[in-house]
Amino acid sequence: GINAEYGRDRYLIDNNRILYTGHSMGGAGCWFITSHWPDYALASAPQAGFISIEKYVPFYTRLGYAHVDRMLLGILESSIAEYDSDLYAPNMVGIPLFARYGQLDDNVPPWNTRRNARIIDELSHSPSAVEVEEIFGAGHWWNTVFNGPRIQAFFDKHLIAPRLPFPDKFTVLTVNPISSGPRGSILILDLVMPFRLGTINVEKTDRLWTLSITNVKRFGLVVDPRGPSSTSSLYIKNTNQTLPIQRLDSQHYCLENKLWKICPTIVWQNSSERQFNQSGPIEQIFRNQFVIIFGTTESATIPSRIKEAVLLANDWFLYSGGNVSILSDFEALQTPALFQNSNLILLGGPNVNSFTKSIQNTLPVKFNESSFSIDDKIYYGSGVGIIFLAPYRVNLALIIAGNDYRGFENAVRCFPYQTGMTVPDFVVVDERVRWLASGGYLGAGFWDRNWKFNPAMGYLKEF
Repeated sequence: GINAEYGRDRYLIDNNRILYTGHSMGGAGCWFITSHWPDYALASAPQAGFISIEKYVPFYTRLGYAHVDRMLLGILESSIAEYDSDLYAPNMVGIPLFARYGQLDDNVPPWNTRRNARIIDELSHSPSAVEVEEIFGAGHWWNTVFNGPRIQAFFDKHLIAPRLPFPDKFTVLTVNPISSGPRGSILILDLVMPFRLGTINVEKTDRLWTLSITNVKRFGLVVDPRGPSSTSSLYIKNTNQTLPIQRLDSQHYCLENKLWKICPTIVWQNSSERQFNQSGPIEQIFRNQFVIIFGTTESATIPSRIKEAVLLANDWFLYSGGNVSILSDFEALQTPALFQNSNLILLGGPNVNSFTKSIQNTLPVKFNESSFSIDDKIYYGSGVGIIFLAPYRVNLALIIAGNDYRGFENAVRCFPYQTGMTVPDFVVVDERVRWLASGGYLGAGFWDRNWKFNPAMGYLKEF
């Protein structure tokens, strides 16, 4: 892929007229981008693509899951739910779709394509909303993937056609607003309860758009000629309110005291609430440039912490091709301007990392000399560690810490360096994580919008 601005300037690409297609991993990406960024699609042609990570590499093969409380398991799998295109299928209703697969595909089983097609057909109330082609006798690849007569005709038809108007009824849906774009010109910005499904069901006429809203705290209207006109109104069914049209710029719609109103965006940006770019889960630390800062307060473990910093940097280069700077806490405190717009990975809690200590008042986890606590739960003992997100200015910090160095090492094992690792906003581990994987988790979950623990979004094991 190429940067959108580069493509627009170098190749004169119209970002509002894009036809999505791809095969295999690209087919999975096609399902993903169609379901997450639907308004930019002229049409979409996913081919032999899987529809979610856990359905492609079955998670039931993970032995650690046998030891996990099912409440905790739901939280862990919620941390990668934003990649489930079947969950996001409502966003694809009304988009021309042509899905293809090989009859004998033993890499990505055909039921992946059939499942998404059937879900979208059901939501569209049409048995043929999605055009499906099974290539007889073909496996995962066939020679006419991108140039067969039917696929070429599909491309030709939609590349010259105008963008379709939005359906009279449609749904906007997301689990994580930072990874989703607008549907029907409506962009969800924030959820009441993070990582629970947020939906806006829309019924529209020329003069009135009626919205039924679930678990959405903030949303905006992006500029799109197919969206509501300036003379239209929004009717919020849940609260029986009618609001004027306000384009997303310096203002947006927000829910306060159980009523919707138009809010200045800068007020949100200047509040202590989690900002749009402070969304979890932990893997979101990679959405921005970041630096690794290791602690030097505990002199005996400095070489080992440097080793872990280098290992994390090498993992980032190996799996993502990126480079990252490594600093000591002393260097970081002396030169904060070097990373003022960056995310941080802090190796060590306040007792061993001076930089972590400098921001400890903003952390959702509280540390003592040989323990740490979440809410009213205190974690003592050797080998107990934690990895968690915290705010750093308007960006994110990822802190990896332990009651001792052994606990720190155990927490490092949860660093999400590969696709499909189920790591929410925080994970607490003990020694058993070394042989039971997620069976060694003492707690995990998502922080709420105010960086607090909420039992509805997190799990702390009783012991």
